[in-house]
Amino acid sequence: MKAAYGRFVLCLALFVGWLGYLGYLVAERPDGGMRVLSRPQILVSDIDVIASVKKGTDTVTIKDVLYANDETIRERLKGKEILVTNLEDCRAPAQRPGVPADVQADGEYLLPLQDPGPEGKEYRVAVTPPSPGFRHGTPRVYPATAGVMAQYRQIPKH
Repeated sequence: MKAAYGRFVLCLALFVGWLGYLGYLVAERPDGGMRVLSRPQILVSDIDVIASVKKGTDTVTIKDVLYANDETIRERLKGKEILVTNLEDCRAPAQRPGVPADVQADGEYLLPLQDPGPEGKEYRVAVTPPSPGFRHGTPRVYPATAGVMAQYRQIPKH
């Protein structure tokens, strides 16, 4: 009987310790949660840029071109202002209304863009491609933090 009681107390202590650890992880998470890049979105984008974005406007200023499917785009875009037509649609996918937009404040953001073609002047943020259980992709932009850039560097682009 004492052995069973001892195992019960040990399991209870481990369970309480596990709950405490989970509580610690929740308490120590970054404000707003950690940003996780959508790997499929980055892989299907034609142009990846770091841009200075002002909240409430569709015009952004390109600070750096991280990837371009055409080398002439790299020189053409750096330091330029471009129009991104679906910037206001960039938000986390959710079924409930009131999901906040990705652009919460003015600052530098990572924008995975689609190439508008030779005559196009309006760029669009690439949409996350559909996958099983996720039919409707949404465009997403990410603040250009050290964590986001570390994730970006781990995604192989050719």
